[in-house]
Amino acid sequence: MTDKSKKAEFQPGRGYSKADWDAISDSPEATDEQLADAKPFAEVFPELAEKMRRSRHPPARP
Repeated sequence: MTDKSKKAEFQPGRGYSKADWDAISDSPEATDEQLADAKPFAEVFPELAEKMRRSRHPPARP
């Protein structure tokens, strides 16, 4: 299993370049007000959410 924890500094070999890291590394944390205003994915994108629901199949039984 791969480590998906957040990294405070750029580490090569994780699927993105230093330029990518620099472009997003100064993004501010979401405020409490922004989080309170956030809507569920299915409410914002109902058609896409329904497609995703329909495309998921139950796991095969052994």
